[in-house]
Amino acid sequence: MRALEEERERQEKRQRQDDNRATLDFSLKLKMKKKAREVQEELALDMKILQQMLTETNNETMEKLQRKVFNWYTAWGMIIQELPLHHT
Repeated sequence: MRALEEERERQEKRQRQDDNRATLDFSLKLKMKKKAREVQEELALDMKILQQMLTETNNETMEKLQRKVFNWYTAWGMIIQELPLHHT
């Protein structure tokens, strides 16, 4: 009779351990999903910031290039106007 009680206690203990393990596993999975979602959101924000920086850099580069081209055309326009015209 004592052996049966001990066996039942071992089975109950094993069942409690299994239940606790399942609860901990579930909790860990939830935490991992939450962390993955947070990391994904951070990465999305970083990508948005980088894209904005790239756009701003491209805009600044384009503006600088446009100013250089404008200055170049202006300078050449002045040079051409100063050239003497030869009529034959």
